[in-house]
Amino acid sequence: MRRSDREIKDGKKIAEIIDNCRVLHLAMLDDFAPYILPLSFGYETVNSEYVFYIHCAKEGKKLDLISKNPNVGFELDTGVELTSLDKDNPCTYGCNYQSVVGKGRAEIVEDADEKCHALKLIMLHNVNRDFDFCKEQAECVAIIKITAKNISAKARTAF
Repeated sequence: MRRSDREIKDGKKIAEIIDNCRVLHLAMLDDFAPYILPLSFGYETVNSEYVFYIHCAKEGKKLDLISKNPNVGFELDTGVELTSLDKDNPCTYGCNYQSVVGKGRAEIVEDADEKCHALKLIMLHNVNRDFDFCKEQAECVAIIKITAKNISAKARTAF
């Protein structure tokens, strides 16, 4: 990381950033170009690894791309705010933010119990409510599980 002074290494602080993010931008490889989508998500840590879950229709481009190549990248950000020390001087403008960037391996979840667990995490993250899902509900959607293999966090909060 070029700006190591902005790097965040503390796992609790990284989790706080993720908790405040509403959208995960998922990057997949479409032949020789990236294909990026903004998606709602849920997550958990398992053995110090971040595991993200997203839901989608049972067919579509992202499922096709993941089936071809499960290696993905992702980005999450929050607290984005344009700031300036002198609004009349364009060289003093900057942007505050908190972000998490990573690479990982995506897989399509087939197990109904894990799909129910994933849906529960997605709803908990997005509406802060604990819902239970039955297997019939889980079978109506596809679930993509992303296990982060490399993750970094960064923040700029003041001049």
